[in-house]
Amino acid sequence: MRFFLKLAGFAVLGILCGAGATLVFRGAIASYPAASGIASALPGPPQRLIIPSIGVDAPVLAVGVAKNGDLGVPPDATHVAWYKNGPEPGAPGAAVIDGHLDTIHEPQAVFYNLGKLKPGDEVDVVASSGRTFAFRVTAVTAIAYDATTTAVFTSSGGAPELNLITCTGDWMPSMHLYNERLVVFTKLE
Repeated sequence: MRFFLKLAGFAVLGILCGAGATLVFRGAIASYPAASGIASALPGPPQRLIIPSIGVDAPVLAVGVAKNGDLGVPPDATHVAWYKNGPEPGAPGAAVIDGHLDTIHEPQAVFYNLGKLKPGDEVDVVASSGRTFAFRVTAVTAIAYDATTTAVFTSSGGAPELNLITCTGDWMPSMHLYNERLVVFTKLE
């Protein structure tokens, strides 16, 4: 999985899945609200993502934006990547974590079963302090690879949310990408 995130005006966000597949969509990136007054109460960056109903227990790597404007991704099929320039999971706003659906070497990567989640399922994030933040799935949706959306990076009213992203849909060999991306929306309990 690979994300392309251009931070000027419109963004191009893509996911690298499978054998060199790129999944792209376009959307404006919202600015994140300042966490003034609560910064000292935040536990720090996420360390583990646990999704009991689909057997995920993955280390979380913090990634930013590379010089070329691409959002960082996990280096392998077993880690997930948190966008560190956004809010920490549990802070106001929409935190974003991406993970691979599959890779050339792993037909079933960390987010292979992400599409099995349903509203009400639990998603836990363990912070560097050891504190666990419990989120509940509110929606699971597939979006066309070239859809225009800001929903992944924004939250309703600045509430603490966590959005998980991976590839889904049909493989398009001529384009070397999946035709959709899967987004799981969650809210802090």
